[in-house]
Amino acid sequence: MPDSSATLGTWHRQQCDSAGEIVGCIKGRICHDEADLDSCIGFSKPAGGFAPHAEQISPAVVWPIAALLDLEIYKVFRRRGLGSTALDQFFAYARAEGAWIAFLRVGWWGCGDRYAARDRNISWYSRRGFRELKPAAPQILTPYMYRFLG
Repeated sequence: MPDSSATLGTWHRQQCDSAGEIVGCIKGRICHDEADLDSCIGFSKPAGGFAPHAEQISPAVVWPIAALLDLEIYKVFRRRGLGSTALDQFFAYARAEGAWIAFLRVGWWGCGDRYAARDRNISWYSRRGFRELKPAAPQILTPYMYRFLG
């Protein structure tokens, strides 16, 4: 991924439009085990790690995994395909680093009705090939999503 900075396996890139104006940012990390993923997005405790989800994601094909830590397109620049472009760049980077799966925790901070914002984000990622990981416990409100990078 060009124009990115990397620190301890984490990379960050400012997203620009065709005129070179900064329109947002994307941040990710290639994780090599569950402890690494847990340090990024706190997966093991609330979701129970991958063991309860073996039906959806076989432990044999998990590592390395590309964790999408942040994808933000500033509000004034949304609905122009810039988020999809950033996500495609993330997928290309992840594949080049040998990742089998893209993984994320859906965020929805500062968006008014948090449940409506969460549902919009789930829908957006679903349209781009992500699947929601079935919660290990029904009280988990923070969804995790994954996509095979085949």
